[in-house]
Amino acid sequence: MRANAAQAQAPVHSRLWEISYDGQCPTFRSTSLLTATAVVDILTRRQMKGWPARTLTVKLLDEYDEAVWDATNDVAAVLETTGWPGAGSDRDTAISILDAILVDDLQPADDADSETLEAS
Repeated sequence: MRANAAQAQAPVHSRLWEISYDGQCPTFRSTSLLTATAVVDILTRRQMKGWPARTLTVKLLDEYDEAVWDATNDVAAVLETTGWPGAGSDRDTAISILDAILVDDLQPADDADSETLEAS
């Protein structure tokens, strides 16, 4: 029981992002700004290429921090509210809100030693 309590309070060392778009599901692991950059980059490039509306799913998984589940829900709400992806979607609003959500709790020091963006 104590081990579980200690684990629940442990600092977040890694996060698992699942970004699924049009049947593809790359997975990124990072605690740095690169994670947010990757998400925003994928969203931006797909929409700018004029691709038709397709299913986009972004999941943030973390065993330590319950707040990440709120962030995942926030991401889904932002995408739905702004009509992303699809014709007439508010791209600038979606990107700015997603960026705020994804980097909200990251500290500048993370970027200096956590540039580990991995695709699998």
